[in-house]
Amino acid sequence: MTSAQPIALPAQAFDPEAALRHGFALHRSGDLAEAERQYRAVLKAAPHEHRALTLLAPLLEGQGLIDAAHDACATALRLAPQAPAPRLQLARLLIGKGDAAGALAVIRPFTAAMPNEPKGWMLRGRAAALLNEQDEAASSFEQAEAKGDPTAAAHLGKALQALGRNEAAVAAYRRALAHAPRHTPGHATLLGALGNALSALGQRDAAIASYRDAIAIDPNLHDAYGALGVELQALGQYEAAATAYLGGLAVAPDRGDVLNNLASCRLDQGRPRWAQATYKALIAREPGHATARRNLCLATAYDDGNSAEDLAAVCRAAVADLAIADRPSKRPRGPGEPLRIGFVSADLRSHSVGAFVEPLFAHFDPNRIALHAYANIAQPDAVTDRLKRLASGWRDTAAWTAEETAAAIRADGIDILVDLAGHTGDTRLDVFALRPAAIQASWLGWPSTTGLAAIDFKLSDALLTPPGSAEPMVETPIVLAGPALCFRPPDDAAAVAPLPALANGHVTFGSFNRIAKTSPRTLRLWAEILTALPDARLLLKDNGFRCAAAVAHFERRLQAAGIDPARATLMGSTATKAEHLALYGQVDIALDSMPYNGVTTTCEALWMGVPTVTLAGGQSLSRYGLTVMTHAGFPDLAAADGSGYVAQALALARDPQPLAAIRGVMRRRLRQSRLLDGKAFAADFADACAAMDRQIGS
Repeated sequence: MTSAQPIALPAQAFDPEAALRHGFALHRSGDLAEAERQYRAVLKAAPHEHRALTLLAPLLEGQGLIDAAHDACATALRLAPQAPAPRLQLARLLIGKGDAAGALAVIRPFTAAMPNEPKGWMLRGRAAALLNEQDEAASSFEQAEAKGDPTAAAHLGKALQALGRNEAAVAAYRRALAHAPRHTPGHATLLGALGNALSALGQRDAAIASYRDAIAIDPNLHDAYGALGVELQALGQYEAAATAYLGGLAVAPDRGDVLNNLASCRLDQGRPRWAQATYKALIAREPGHATARRNLCLATAYDDGNSAEDLAAVCRAAVADLAIADRPSKRPRGPGEPLRIGFVSADLRSHSVGAFVEPLFAHFDPNRIALHAYANIAQPDAVTDRLKRLASGWRDTAAWTAEETAAAIRADGIDILVDLAGHTGDTRLDVFALRPAAIQASWLGWPSTTGLAAIDFKLSDALLTPPGSAEPMVETPIVLAGPALCFRPPDDAAAVAPLPALANGHVTFGSFNRIAKTSPRTLRLWAEILTALPDARLLLKDNGFRCAAAVAHFERRLQAAGIDPARATLMGSTATKAEHLALYGQVDIALDSMPYNGVTTTCEALWMGVPTVTLAGGQSLSRYGLTVMTHAGFPDLAAADGSGYVAQALALARDPQPLAAIRGVMRRRLRQSRLLDGKAFAADFADACAAMDRQIGS
């Protein structure tokens, strides 16, 4: 009898569906390696199984195999174009890889097919935001929030802010905060974002409270410290602002923007040398920090320890990284066609620049020149509206890049482009480096050289730039026949007050210049004047004096210079310009600063009946007092040296009756002077434009 043969059983067939379910169960239980083996086995048996590819993708992503994960999702989507899961995953992966355009193309069909699914709207919003398609981003996040995702409100707030819809952004952030876990870093970040939106609405107190709440929750939130400092500095709370900046630097020592703001805060407190040292340290660490280099120019100009050569070197260094384009050809003009003059400025508003530009705009001869403005103004006002009506052409360029602004200037056929900012705030010297006009010039705004070789000329006069001047400038001076500026008196000035010395029995000297301009030499000369007049007093006004620390620092400087601080009244800002001007009713004689003279302050003092004693120096920023006083009809009050400065102040102070007489006729004399003669100035300006046009060949 033979032995029985074993019976061969059929091999159990592989079941991809069962394996897929088993793999998914393993996946959910955390056994990712075995889950991946199951998915791969499914794909070996069924290469077109899109679900396995979709489930495999996040496992690959978790291992850092982003490209492989992307390929798995992309293949799954090709195999099943209507399947939602691979489309969602692929869009998310594309966003992670920085391909926002690809993600948007993938996710838009998803939101069309499944409009009630918030995940799709969230991904669409994120992709659109990365592409700066903020309208689509906002509408997508609105849909995501409406469909049940409360986290979308935070993203919505950011998109609304980018669109300038700050009130709606505040509401969105408040909704996000209501859902975010309190006392967590995420909650603090939302409070910081809310503060930014409140700041954009001008609600500084609320913004400050929001930033402080954010810092209380997360003391490492360095952005909130910096933003808090900016708001406090804008309110004149300089020491509190400095404390906030220092807090931010303690958390993030490498934040150059915060260190720059700290230096600017100290400058506002009247400490230009501290600011200079800090700007220089920051520039040494970050040579490309353009704002710090520009701010260093201003701090250098204030310091009487620096020469004209020092300032010129700093100005050249500030623009050294701007590549200068070739000069374009001059625009062909027909016989008698006026020159097109373009002005680039953020200050065509209620600002010192606006007060000196408006007489030109009001009186220019359209047969000789046409005036165009390129205004990068964040908050236009009534002065802006007046200038806009007077201009031949106007473009609002606040949101434009340098390239966009330059392209508009070229398209407008501008013959001469004029900078009105130099190294002051919101400068656009980057536009001038692109040379959109064949002829470029500097005027107002900045009293020294720009340092930018692309600017050909500086509009000046024979007093600012006397014959033989050796001031180091990259620009060629164009000397106007009359003054280099023309003043428009303020509308809200009250009548000239009587001479206060007659009622007080003593003379009050005043200076409303920025305290950073009050150099050591300025204080020494003031001390000589006050020593010779034991009953005289000082009235000084500046925003910096809103800060108790700034007051204490300045009082120490007064004491060191030999001036009893008790003889000085230090006032902060006033609520309105009218109140500011009315304070001249308490001043008998104004004392100018050096080396950086006042300009607007001197003109305003004269309009309010207060003569200004000034000291002319060797560079143009030290000679604006000379040109203002001379063209106002008071050349004797511009001294050539320190002893003359003191003597002029004492001569005025010791004879109050003639001083009262001068005060009584000052405004009438000003109206008749070249300083306020807009028609004559406009003719001189047109002559200067013609001279520049002749000097630059075709």
